[in-house]
Amino acid sequence: LPHAPAATGFENCTVTLDQDIDLADATLPVTDKSWIPIGGGIPFNSSSIHSFKGTFNGNGYLIKGLTITSNANTSVGLFGYTEGAQILNLGVELSATGIEMELQGGYAGALAGYMTTASSIENCYTTGSKAITIISPTGGTTYVGGIAGKCDQSNIKNCYSTIDITVTGVGGSQVGGIISSTNASITNCLATGVLEGKTVGGIAGSGIPTSCLALNPTIKYTTRDGY
Repeated sequence: LPHAPAATGFENCTVTLDQDIDLADATLPVTDKSWIPIGGGIPFNSSSIHSFKGTFNGNGYLIKGLTITSNANTSVGLFGYTEGAQILNLGVELSATGIEMELQGGYAGALAGYMTTASSIENCYTTGSKAITIISPTGGTTYVGGIAGKCDQSNIKNCYSTIDITVTGVGGSQVGGIISSTNASITNCLATGVLEGKTVGGIAGSGIPTSCLALNPTIKYTTRDGY
């Protein structure tokens, strides 16, 4: 329908959860358990963008069982690409498979792949016993974070992530316990995951966090340390 909220990326709309959601529930009417991100699309390619522009209020509930093993887009997470979106009060738990895929010059995070245009994530957390594991082949830099992949003119506040992240391969990579790369603000966040990549920071691969705490037991980098 041309006037349905989805046609405009849920702009000026609010989605509110009223219960936990288990994406691994065997009774769900789907055959492929690999999640297709909300607001998919490839940043900077306007013909492919279907970004999420609304407000998603988790209302304190949890979305669990998130699995991503294949995706046609370069921005992966519960949300792929957000513009001016607000994601609030939400927990995301990875499945026993987690996020495991090849990603060339893309963006990956448990909550969001790529955030831009004054998007924000507040009062959220990501967890799971399985890691985000990315193979970055030749060409481009891959950005991976426990909360979001990349944050452009946006902010993350009052969030935490316990997710382990490993990015291997000959391609470039930036890894952060919360966010890989940002030119915006990261405030009052906590990260405790084991991290590995080329440029790695306990909180952010690049950018300067404010009032954040990195309790990562291991940070392994091959190019330089982040923040």
